[in-house]
Amino acid sequence: MLLLMLLMLLLLVMIVIMMLADAMTRAPMLSTSVVLLLDNVIHRMILGLLLDRLQRLLVDDVMLLRNDVMLDQLRLMMQMMMLRLRLMLRNDLLLMQLLVRMSEMMVSGINNVNADRRWSRLD
Repeated sequence: MLLLMLLMLLLLVMIVIMMLADAMTRAPMLSTSVVLLLDNVIHRMILGLLLDRLQRLLVDDVMLLRNDVMLDQLRLMMQMMMLRLRLMLRNDLLLMQLLVRMSEMMVSGINNVNADRRWSRLD
């Protein structure tokens, strides 16, 4: 999460520097479309890093569930949801934050299921 915040801060600093340089020269160095293109590329990089990290978290947390058929279906459903969200979330940072929160809820739900299974074995 710290890496994501640093990347977002770097993106903001780069855009501000480009806009200031553009405003200080009489002939614009960078057009608005170039700035928007750079912004889009960096957003995609951040989204890609975040989605890869979330998928690794989900796979690690779901490995304990692979013996149960219903929990396998839950894992497959979550992977399909991640693919759908990957297709939907190309540029929007607010939706990216929503993805983070949804993934955290899924991981905590899996952890609760794992805890219930552990407790049921102790009985």
